[in-house]
Amino acid sequence: MSPATTDLEVARKWLELAGTSLDGVVAKRLDLPYQPGASKGMLKIKRLRTVDCVVGGIICGGSKTAVSHILRGLYDGELLHLIGSAPLRAADGKKLADIIAGAIEPPGFTGKKLGQVMTQFGHRIGEWHPLKPVLVAEVQYDHFTGGRFRHGAKFVRWRPDKAAVTCSIGQVWTSICPSVPLDWRRRLR
Repeated sequence: MSPATTDLEVARKWLELAGTSLDGVVAKRLDLPYQPGASKGMLKIKRLRTVDCVVGGIICGGSKTAVSHILRGLYDGELLHLIGSAPLRAADGKKLADIIAGAIEPPGFTGKKLGQVMTQFGHRIGEWHPLKPVLVAEVQYDHFTGGRFRHGAKFVRWRPDKAAVTCSIGQVWTSICPSVPLDWRRRLR
């Protein structure tokens, strides 16, 4: 049985943990009974955050004329680690394919990286292509553990004003545990 409370301050403290040790909290109407398989009277609440990531690679769609996913990375020192992927809408993927035509080249990720073929939701989505680390994207996420996003992240916007080298793992640690010193955050990963 999950813990429950009617104390707003306790619920707020639990919500502060969302995205780290908790996925989120569930608010339930007290006047309705639990209804298995139905979400009537309940609401899942997650903390959504954004982070600026380096686009270290891409995955093309089936037509090969558009980018279907961007592969996002963050620097830890001088190494660019893969931390996840984010799908693009078809229109954004077609625009991006034209923009990055001359930037597809190794190494892409210099730290943690994925294999040549990636699957998502049990489907093969194709070969990935490394990208020079010059493009920055802001993405929205809710849960980051083990050095990567655990749930799907959503592309928000391009950040032409931001240098790729400033996209560090410290952004994530600062947003999820601001009172923990950076050297301890590295040990927690």
